[in-house]
Amino acid sequence: MPNHHPRESPAGPAATGAWTLIQAKLTANHFELELYVEGYEFPNFDTGRDGNALACEIELDLQGRRLDLHVAHTLILYTFDLADFVDQLRTLEHAPDGEATLGDPDEQSGDELGLRIRRSEHRGAMLEGFLAEDLAARLTFELIDIDQAFIRNTLAQFAAILDAFPGPRRPRRRLSARNPTQQRLGVRGLLVQRTGLSACEFGEVRCL
Repeated sequence: MPNHHPRESPAGPAATGAWTLIQAKLTANHFELELYVEGYEFPNFDTGRDGNALACEIELDLQGRRLDLHVAHTLILYTFDLADFVDQLRTLEHAPDGEATLGDPDEQSGDELGLRIRRSEHRGAMLEGFLAEDLAARLTFELIDIDQAFIRNTLAQFAAILDAFPGPRRPRRRLSARNPTQQRLGVRGLLVQRTGLSACEFGEVRCL
């Protein structure tokens, strides 16, 4: 993945004040996700939904024998969703079975990013999720093998985001969206679900 820092300040990633860049990087077999949190989307608000909105950028790589997919997308995440995810990860870290979920997989929820970590004492741990650009473009992935180190690393990095951008401060209100037509594409033990995506809409897509 290219070395990319969205809107980087001349003071660098460690700068403090109104501008801050926090990066989380999740890596597994055939999978890499980089999340850049650039700051509060609405810095003049300190309560309510707008006060909990974080300006983010996602870079996602999915690789397989016949697919090399790179996606870059800007989106908003909310501190109360991240806090719920971190709480679930803390429980999952020490449990033989369970799951931790960020984002609602229902396509009508309006969520732009979803991650779901499932853990079973007999089947191990797996990752699935989705990335949605708008009502007509949605990509999902699943059956990605992960381990205890991935869960622990995810917990540490998302907790660091909340340390930099505290929340939550208000319950979430759901958005509505239409249900797009879907197309499925199998890639070496992981399933990529692609809807209405093109290179100009949702990053670069190369089938090898």
